[in-house]
Amino acid sequence: MKYLILLIFLLLAFCSASACDMFALLLSGEENFSQYKEEVQQYFNFLISRSSSATNDDGYGIIAYRRNSTQLQPEDYWYKSGNGTWYGDGTAEPLDSALEAVLSDENDYFLVIGHARNATGGSGSHPFRIEANNRTFTMCHNGVISVVLRQAMMDMLGEFWFDEYPSNWLGEYGSLGSFIDSELYHHYLTKYIIDNNYQTMAGLQAAFSETNLLGINPSDYFLNARCSSNMLFSDGTSLYAFRNTADNNAYKLSWQYYDNLIGIKTRDLLDTQLLKNELVQFTPQGEVNSIILEFQEEEPFVPAQEFYAQPNPFRDYVDIYYQTTRADDNDIDDLDLPDKITIYDIRGRKIRTITSSLLPDNYRCYHWDGYIEKGKKAAAGIYLFQHNISQKTGKLVLIK
Repeated sequence: MKYLILLIFLLLAFCSASACDMFALLLSGEENFSQYKEEVQQYFNFLISRSSSATNDDGYGIIAYRRNSTQLQPEDYWYKSGNGTWYGDGTAEPLDSALEAVLSDENDYFLVIGHARNATGGSGSHPFRIEANNRTFTMCHNGVISVVLRQAMMDMLGEFWFDEYPSNWLGEYGSLGSFIDSELYHHYLTKYIIDNNYQTMAGLQAAFSETNLLGINPSDYFLNARCSSNMLFSDGTSLYAFRNTADNNAYKLSWQYYDNLIGIKTRDLLDTQLLKNELVQFTPQGEVNSIILEFQEEEPFVPAQEFYAQPNPFRDYVDIYYQTTRADDNDIDDLDLPDKITIYDIRGRKIRTITSSLLPDNYRCYHWDGYIEKGKKAAAGIYLFQHNISQKTGKLVLIK
C-alpha cells in the first residue's frame, strides 16, 4: 500500500510540474488584433516557451474565430501534432502562420485560443472542435481527467454520438485509450450544452454539477478537485473559462484587461486569478459573468437489484429477469398480466418495447434479440431499460 501511495504522489507531482498550457485573447469593440501587436506577440511567445523540447513536446494548436461567424473554416486553425513535436524542431511552424493570420486585419479575427500539449495518451492536439447547430464548439484543457470519469463519459455518449460527432484525431468509440482524455471531456461538455438548448453557460454549469452519470458522480471529480479540469471553451460568440485545481504554478489560470483586449493564460499570474470552481464568461461586449459552482452530494445511481440480465454484456440476445412483489410495485400491478420494459439508447431515444412472459414464482422474463423497432440490429454500446410499472431501471451492454 505504501508503494501505491508513493506512486500516486509521484504521478501527481509529475502532472503538476509538466501540465499542458493554454491562452486566449478576446477583443471587445471594433478593434483588431493588429492594434495590440505587442500583447498578441507576448501570448504567442508564451505558447512557444511552453512548446519546446524541454517543456511540452507533444505539439500545439491554435484556433481563431472571425467576427460575424460562429463556425471555423480550415484556414482558421493551425496544429502541430505528435510525440516529440515542438516549436523549433526543424519543421514548418503552423504557429508562425497563425500569428501572421491573426494580426492581419483582412481576417477580422476577434477570439484566439492556443494550447501547448504535454501528455502521453491518445493522438492529436488541442483545441478540439465539434460542429453543431451552425457553430464550432472548441475547447482546450489543462490537467488530467480520471480514467473512471472518462469511461463514464464515453458510455453515456454512446456509439451514435460519435457517429454524429467524430473525434478530430484517432479516437474511436469503445477504445478509451484511443482518445485524448481532454477530447472526451470536450464531448461531454458539448453534449450538455446541446441538451440545454445550446445555452452554453447553462450547459457548462449543468455538466460540472452533474451528480449521476451511469453511477458516477462527475461533480465530485470536478468540484472536489479529484481530477484537474481547467479549461478554455468557446461557442464562437463568447469565451468561457473554468478552474478547479489547487493554487500551484502549473495550474494557475488568470486574466487581465489591455484596454479593449482580454488575455487569459495558465502558469504566470495576471491581474485576476480564477477562484477554485469558478466558471467565467467573457463576452465581446466586455462583460465578465462569473459563478462559483458548489458541490452537492447526491445518492449515486444503482440499478434495481431485482433485475438480472444474462448474459450481460451480450452479443446476440439478452434475457432480463425480474421477480415481482406487491411491495416492489407499490401494490398497483396485477401479477397475472404481462408487463413491459422499454429499452433506450444512451441518448434517451426509445428503441424497443418488450412484453414479458410470466415464469413460476412470479418471475418475469424479457427477451431482447438485440434488434430495434425498425428491424435493424442495434449498434454496440450501452443501453438502458425501464420497467413500466415500478419505473426501475438497469443497464445493458451490447458488444460485437
